Amino acid sequence: MDSPIDQLLGEARALQRQGALNEAAQIYVEILRADPANMGALYHLAQVNCRQERIVEGIGLLRRLLSIDPRQARAHNLLGLALGRLGQTQEALASFNDAIAVDPNLADASSALGAGAWRTFLRVTLPLSAPGLVAGCILVFSACATAFVTQTLIGGARLIYMPLHIYQQAVGANNWPFAAAISVVFTLAVMVVIYALNRAGRTSKAYAHG
Repeated sequence: MDSPIDQLLGEARALQRQGALNEAAQIYVEILRADPANMGALYHLAQVNCRQERIVEGIGLLRRLLSIDPRQARAHNLLGLALGRLGQTQEALASFNDAIAVDPNLADASSALGAGAWRTFLRVTLPLSAPGLVAGCILVFSACATAFVTQTLIGGARLIYMPLHIYQQAVGANNWPFAAAISVVFTLAVMVVIYALNRAGRTSKAYAHG
């Protein structure tokens, strides 16, 4: 039979899945008052804080969780995502690296249950590292999307990419209306790509951590 804290945690998780984040957060806070070291409540409250753009509070909860048990791969993943949203790229990559290195016993357990190397990689290693991979793609894409100098050096003069075209129209041709129109199209395209990557990251995180 589940303990009262486990029942509260299950109720809060159900509310969180339904999108009732404030109600779920209140229950997580109650659990932490009764059990300050409850790792489930710490992790899921950090999730709620990050989704509500309270990134710094979420990072504090995750670091508190990792001080209790540094082998929590999902906490390292979420911490990396949160740090990446604050622009702390190096710290985020280090956290993702910690997540990948966490608990090698998972691979041994998978092998003991009869899974081969490829099945272990596809069902254990890849889902755990997928949120970090997606976050890394977002960071690299966001940095490279407007780096028209790098694009010109790599692509050569024959290929004109949209950031360079915007620059040429605004500065060279002084065609501000056309440059503004291209900028809007470019911004929408970047937003669509980042949204798709975010959805992929959330899906992989839900698959990895239930």
